[in-house]
Amino acid sequence: MYEPAAWCNLLLIVVTVVVSWLGFQHREIEEKYIFHPASILAGKEYYRLVTCAFLHAGWWHLGLNMVSLYSFGPAVEWYLGRGNFLFIYFGSVIGGSLLSLSCIATTNTWPTGLRAGFAASFSLTSSCSPELG
Repeated sequence: MYEPAAWCNLLLIVVTVVVSWLGFQHREIEEKYIFHPASILAGKEYYRLVTCAFLHAGWWHLGLNMVSLYSFGPAVEWYLGRGNFLFIYFGSVIGGSLLSLSCIATTNTWPTGLRAGFAASFSLTSSCSPELG
């Protein structure tokens, strides 16, 4: 059976790998875009709510997340369509970042990676259409 390419999922993987690699190579890139509660709240650097999803704590973290996104993302993109996939993905990233912000706003913890975006993709794959998961 022919299935269309999951271009949005592939693009998310490529961008995430490139941005994470740049973060590994240049500490200033990581520091500028990582989730940091004080910078978001006091510095009004709201872009960090999204950009943190493209940074990872190391190669293993990046690799496992990309394998997971590669495994589950296409099914969700095909099932929901590209626009809905991106809306849910980035909505989940922002929602997860806001939840993290509300829980740890007074700490120096810097979460990284696709935690909410991937979680939404995986959850949708397994719950919306069991034959996809």
